[in-house]
Amino acid sequence: VYGDSNHPSIASSYNNIGFIYVAQLEYSKALEFFEKYLATRRAVHGNDTHPDIATAYSNMGVVYQSEGKYSKALECCERAHSILLALHGDVDHPAVGVCCSNIGTVYFSQADFSGARRHYEKCLSIQLSLNDTINCTDLAAAYSNMALVLQAQGAYEQALDHYEKCLSIQLPIYGEASHSDVATTYSNFTSVYISQGNYTKALEFHEKCLTTQMALYGETENRTDVATSHANIGLIYDLQAEFGKAQKCYERCLAIQLKAYGGAHNPDVASSYSRLGSIHLSKANYTQALECYEKCLSTQISIYGEIANQPAVATSHNNIGLIHKLRGEFTEALQHYEKCLAIRVAVYGEIDHPDIASCYNNIGSLKKSQGEYAGALGYYEKCLTMQLAVYGDMHHPKIATTHNNLGSVYCLLGKYEMAMEHYQRCLEIRTSIYSDTNHPEIATCYNNVGSIHYLRGEFSSALELYEKCLSVQLEVYADEVHPNTAMCYSNMGSVYHALDDYAKALELYEKCLDLQVTVYGDVDHPDIATSYCSIGSVCLSCHEITKSLECFHRCLAIRLSVFGDTSHPQILSIQDRIKQFSNQ
Repeated sequence: VYGDSNHPSIASSYNNIGFIYVAQLEYSKALEFFEKYLATRRAVHGNDTHPDIATAYSNMGVVYQSEGKYSKALECCERAHSILLALHGDVDHPAVGVCCSNIGTVYFSQADFSGARRHYEKCLSIQLSLNDTINCTDLAAAYSNMALVLQAQGAYEQALDHYEKCLSIQLPIYGEASHSDVATTYSNFTSVYISQGNYTKALEFHEKCLTTQMALYGETENRTDVATSHANIGLIYDLQAEFGKAQKCYERCLAIQLKAYGGAHNPDVASSYSRLGSIHLSKANYTQALECYEKCLSTQISIYGEIANQPAVATSHNNIGLIHKLRGEFTEALQHYEKCLAIRVAVYGEIDHPDIASCYNNIGSLKKSQGEYAGALGYYEKCLTMQLAVYGDMHHPKIATTHNNLGSVYCLLGKYEMAMEHYQRCLEIRTSIYSDTNHPEIATCYNNVGSIHYLRGEFSSALELYEKCLSVQLEVYADEVHPNTAMCYSNMGSVYHALDDYAKALELYEKCLDLQVTVYGDVDHPDIATSYCSIGSVCLSCHEITKSLECFHRCLAIRLSVFGDTSHPQILSIQDRIKQFSNQ
């Protein structure tokens, strides 16, 4: 028709086809068509100072961002930004705002949260200057992005405030009608409430999100965003140890995705296999967990290729490594942890990144499980150094967790002063982050500080902190049925056992066991095995030898069922206890 491949209509077609390939996750094809669009626009305009050329660079940046090629993404986005600044000067312009947002997203992906926040703030400033009314979806998106980076920095109350502003713009625009943007904002609220440990509020907003989606799409549910809502509701049940409900939600999510995508060749499907793996992991069904994680990895490899440096593939290796660690297969665990680290270094380069810090943390945890405490300390310190470089002096949950991990190693080394120092630092950070002190991570701090007092023989102080931990957990989990609550009763039982109050110790250990059986059902679980061991120890102190042996053998049977390998440290330890009876 046009006889000229540089015609604007042909250029637009290249651009549109590029976006279709982006939607299909065929990034190399998308890039090919965006480059054709760039070439046609350059042929017409002859230089780099035209809005269409800025658009081409911006679109290419989006593709590189999706591929995890962040340096190239940043280069393209900044080039687009410089073109637009040359065109519009100091005048606030919508296209400049979008460009700032894109650059912020690249920085966010690299965990450069200060860089992301700077650009998101610039975008928000431009949007506010352009709009006299609040009825603007771009302004809502700018508030949402700001909330996202504030949440990543641990500033949860500020994040909620920005999501409130986003929602207050969206509701007047869409009125009573349901809209996907409103559903997304409800979902974003939920992620903050989960971080705050407010699971009741989180569930309330996820159900709002799902209700909005069902009103929008009808009862067919053949929508991937509806699938995601089921997965998110499942996560809340998972965190509350309602594993049966969580598994049903995850399976429903997977069924919708398989129907929507026509098979398993999609990253969302891979994520669903990973979620199901996490449920089996929580129930100590390690064989089924490994099967799900390997299914996730094979799906990812079918999408990205065998040697793809993709963050999602790294996470799969990390999950598989965790299963091997828990089964006592330390060589295999290290192989997968090192694969995870290698991929993340290839993706993020030499920069400090929280995902790389997480790798150091996980290898440190493996070293701790192997009894290599010096090696564990080295990796935890390396993790902390990188986290401080990423988050600066701000109080952040991940920094608190690393202090907690360092404390646990010093505790195992018998260096109780050092352990207490790190546990107290962890508590200080978490208390400053969570406005409501009834948070599960604060409960964990009380428990850990209590354990130091217990090891020092300061039993009244230990009991006081264990009771404080229990009080928080009962507020968080309401119906008491949770593994963390069971652990609290067990720790209190240990104190009474040490005080020779065997009746009280037995009462608490049995309460712990009852809760664990309620949570895990008929599943053999290592926590249940530990409870039988604790009950057996009290019976031994009471000279009830037969009952003690019965409990120890029950513990051994469960551990053999869970770990399989007779060389696992937990199996060897209970076998040694049983042998002591035989020798006597």
